[in-house]
Amino acid sequence: MKWVSGLVGVAAIGAVGYFAEPALQPLLFSFHSSAETDAPEVEPADPAVAVEDELAVKESVPEEPAVTEEVAWPEAPEWVAGLTPEQLPEKVTLKADLPITVPGAKQPMVISSGVQVMPVRVEGTDLVVSPLAGPLEGKLPVMATDLVEVLGGEPPAVPEEEPVVAETETPDPLMLDSITPAGDSEPEMAENGAAEEAEEEPATAEEPAAESGTAIVDAMQASIKAGDVKEFTFDQVVSWEAGDTVERDGVTYESGKAAYKAETIFGVKTIEAQALIQGGKVIKWIWPNSGMEIQ
Repeated sequence: MKWVSGLVGVAAIGAVGYFAEPALQPLLFSFHSSAETDAPEVEPADPAVAVEDELAVKESVPEEPAVTEEVAWPEAPEWVAGLTPEQLPEKVTLKADLPITVPGAKQPMVISSGVQVMPVRVEGTDLVVSPLAGPLEGKLPVMATDLVEVLGGEPPAVPEEEPVVAETETPDPLMLDSITPAGDSEPEMAENGAAEEAEEEPATAEEPAAESGTAIVDAMQASIKAGDVKEFTFDQVVSWEAGDTVERDGVTYESGKAAYKAETIFGVKTIEAQALIQGGKVIKWIWPNSGMEIQ
């Protein structure tokens, strides 16, 4: 009976402590071990931060160079296969990395995408190119370059070949003397030679007959008497002179000069005026030096 009374006493003390000290309640009814209660709380990871960390890891891993053969390039136009080396442009730009085998080297030389190279020839749907420096060559699909874009999307015109003029050798006069038979052959050759020279001389178009000196002077006097210019009068003219054929603004004229006396700030001076004549009529009067028209 003593142990029963002891248990009752312990239970009574526990009940008093439970209601008297609320802070002890979690300890009395906790089923976690001491190791779990002492471990620090871990906050759940942010999903956005986790994605950023994953992308950063992917960017840090270097990508392998692109292999040209594995890319599904579009088919080249049919006219590309018929291009000759003369029709190719000076430079094309690569759209993919191009490995080129270097003699004696263990690893191929890789020309990066975006580098300009020199097109050498077209082999079917492939284009053989060469770096701008060195005799090495590499091959890749035509559409892996900007060849079609450089040519404007259409085949270039085929360069026209210049006609070959056959050269004729001039016979040696001594050989002619040795093979020319006696008789009428020499005069006949002389006549033929004269006829050939006459044919070689270009025919010159006949120029219209120039106005005579008298006709030019008459045209100038008629123009001044008619008052075509106000700068001077017929009475001021001291001399009339027929000139040569001249060209002004792409037009050919007969010309003449009239010298007249005029009062200037330096006193009385003799001044020349030039007449431009067509069809026996003065078209206009000009100052000989400046070419400006006289009113």
